[in-house]
Amino acid sequence: MTTQILPALPQHDDIIKFIFESWNKVNREFSEQNPTVTYYEEREPNPILKDFEPFDLEAWWGKRVVQNIQAASSSSS
Repeated sequence: MTTQILPALPQHDDIIKFIFESWNKVNREFSEQNPTVTYYEEREPNPILKDFEPFDLEAWWGKRVVQNIQAASSSSS
């Protein structure tokens, strides 16, 4: 099975930049004395989410990068 490495599209960069800038804005506003951001926390756990496990996007991207590097180095050998 051959792994094909696709180049990142400009749209991907735009989406990543938007999310990064938006998240930084939220963090900045939340840490100010008079934040415009409101943190919502449910008083009782939602039973629908009892088995929810958060997804570690950073770890997933890291594994993907390593796999792509390994695939590229093995295909060039």
